[in-house]
Amino acid sequence: DTSQRHHHGCSRVMRNLTDGLAGQGISVIGTSLAHGDWRRDAAFLAALARCDVIVINGEGTIHDGVPAARRLLDILDAPERGDRPVVLLNALWQKNPPEWAALLDRCAIVALRDSQSAAELTAAGFARARVLPDLSLCGPISNSAMPRRGEIVGDSVRLDARQVLARVAQARGARY
Repeated sequence: DTSQRHHHGCSRVMRNLTDGLAGQGISVIGTSLAHGDWRRDAAFLAALARCDVIVINGEGTIHDGVPAARRLLDILDAPERGDRPVVLLNALWQKNPPEWAALLDRCAIVALRDSQSAAELTAAGFARARVLPDLSLCGPISNSAMPRRGEIVGDSVRLDARQVLARVAQARGARY
């Protein structure tokens, strides 16, 4: 669950993901916050033991063999998972250890958010990847009827970049 990452794109992804699941009759009964450890989250583990399907939001995480990426994939081996299907959505795939591709054989669906990731995963031996648009780009956008004026400075998931951007916005009198 990336909704608490202080980034509009992450919030939008989670909103689009939960709305999309709801549109298919799927209720979200539990989430684990990004950069937390789901393996130590009792409420999440309880939900994992009760669910019908497990959805991994791979948003921006599965690259360079980073430990956070491996933690997402570890759910495939969680005892609480049982034999429930696992779906990996909205993922990128870049510069990961070759053996990680074999883990995805245990996923019911793997949907990557760009064709470059799909090509890299295919080259690693996984041929069932689908390409679907990044969930931050999906769904309606509401435009205000009010005239536009002023400046907006966007945010970042990285704290150091957020701090710089906040200072820029303050110095320019822009909305952050």
